[in-house]
Amino acid sequence: MEHDGRTAEPDKRTLRREFLAVRNRLPEDVVRDAGEALAGRALELPELAAAGTVAAYVSVGPEPGTAALLDALRARGVRVLLPVLLPDNDLDWGSTPARTASRGSNMAEKWPCSSPPASVSARPP
Repeated sequence: MEHDGRTAEPDKRTLRREFLAVRNRLPEDVVRDAGEALAGRALELPELAAAGTVAAYVSVGPEPGTAALLDALRARGVRVLLPVLLPDNDLDWGSTPARTASRGSNMAEKWPCSSPPASVSARPP
């Protein structure tokens, strides 16, 4: 659709599909390096340096890796919370055990997430 002679911008679905297609073609070393660079930058943030608990996620597929960040946080003694999909498809939070998320490994095995801890709830009391 055109307005004033301009072509309409692509919709969100089109942009997402195009973005994912480009990301899926990135070489593994580029994705790994991006994850490490993002972790390095995130770890420089004062808010993260002072955090005792951090909510994060485990990257999958061609997403920039979160393993370096998760490993660094755990090494600092930070409590890492990850989203947990409940049987009713609702999301909640779970804490991670002290494990290492090594590169090239199955992240779900290296970062299993226990049931949501009693002290963490997505719902207000």
